[in-house]
Amino acid sequence: MFARFNPGLLKKAIHHDSFNLLRQFYSNYAASLSTLPPMVKSYVMEKADICKPDQVVVCDGSAEENARMLKLQIESGSLVKLHKYENCWLARTDPRDVARTEKQTVISTKDRSLTLPDTHPSVDCQLGNWMSPSDLDKALEERFPGCMKGRTMYVLPFSMGPIGGPISKFGVELTDSPYVVASMRT
Repeated sequence: MFARFNPGLLKKAIHHDSFNLLRQFYSNYAASLSTLPPMVKSYVMEKADICKPDQVVVCDGSAEENARMLKLQIESGSLVKLHKYENCWLARTDPRDVARTEKQTVISTKDRSLTLPDTHPSVDCQLGNWMSPSDLDKALEERFPGCMKGRTMYVLPFSMGPIGGPISKFGVELTDSPYVVASMRT
């Protein structure tokens, strides 16, 4: 990803004060930009303006959507069905895609403690890399302009933990990867 700056994952955690708004979003699985909560829609449109995707698709987590994502990957040759087990696949994704490990994932919030556990200064956190919103904006402006030309930007809602859980974090993930979309569906 960073070698050619294909934004495999951008995560922006959303604070609990937006819980009611997001509960509606997650329970209804907003299927279009027009039905996204205003704060989420603004974030998506801002990043789409930078990345310049050919289209923006809001994911709904449906079985139909999953079938479309699998079909896209099969047709491109990046996914091969393994017949020994039910629903078993071999994925051949681009090794330059940094979304392969949590350590290479960027999470952006106003306060680091909202997204990552506190670790001893000598210990690297294995759950991702925190970045302030201003640093993320700077990185996006420098490295991401036009990076999704010719591709689709998928908008994925996610919850780190059970929805409504006392320590759960809501977020929005932006990716151009059908593999990521299919993998997030659980």
